[in-house]
Amino acid sequence: MVFESNVHFDEVANYYERLREDVYLDDIMDVMKKYTTKNDLLMDIASGTGRISTNVCRSLNLRLILVDKNIHMLNVAMKKINMQRKMDKLINMNIYEFLKDGGKTDNVKINDIDIFTCFNAIHWTGLGLFKKLEEKMAPGSLFVVLTRTKKQNNKSFFGLNFPKFADKETRLFSLDQLLDEFKRCNLSVVDTKFLKHQILQKKSKLLEQAKKKSYSTFSLYSNEEYEKAMRIFKDNISSMPEMLDVRYENLLIIGKKL
Repeated sequence: MVFESNVHFDEVANYYERLREDVYLDDIMDVMKKYTTKNDLLMDIASGTGRISTNVCRSLNLRLILVDKNIHMLNVAMKKINMQRKMDKLINMNIYEFLKDGGKTDNVKINDIDIFTCFNAIHWTGLGLFKKLEEKMAPGSLFVVLTRTKKQNNKSFFGLNFPKFADKETRLFSLDQLLDEFKRCNLSVVDTKFLKHQILQKKSKLLEQAKKKSYSTFSLYSNEEYEKAMRIFKDNISSMPEMLDVRYENLLIIGKKL
């Protein structure tokens, strides 16, 4: 099945932030504050609504540039920025096009960027981003990747309870693959953290996440496959209590260009 990312994010943009959980936000800020300074400039790659980066930058007093090719996701980000941080910048462009252009179109000097982040988006950009980015990064700048490994995805709530969710998601990378790419591109890994949280969540919200396809994995199903899987999923969780212990696991890696 050919997956059209723009179609998916066009559909989920307006309720994306409401449905997703930010259980790891404090962990990210605790790690990043060790490597950042007030007023550092952060570029969030494939940022979507800036769900994570806007909070990180507000808390750590960083300046922010959001880059994403989906205008509907950026429109959500714009509403937040207009209310909170009017000096931040949004760029509606594919990151590879932006890097090829060298930031000239949007009057951005890439050498001025202190931190590049890719929060839950490396499966969209692919590992090719590492080399393209490293070629443009200034010495001393950081590349921060937050993701979920294949193994972590398999153990997630939907990986365990939604039919074929783990099998459908083939875009994720292992820890070794990511560390190898940092090394291959001469980016020194300065921190690696496995983030683990278990929270109480309403069964009704988890059902809504699946219904509204808040994870792009749901859009990897054909309509027929998805409808069948939803019926089974509802049966799978029907006997569960309304409040469920849900486990979240993610991986955070910070690399530095020497």
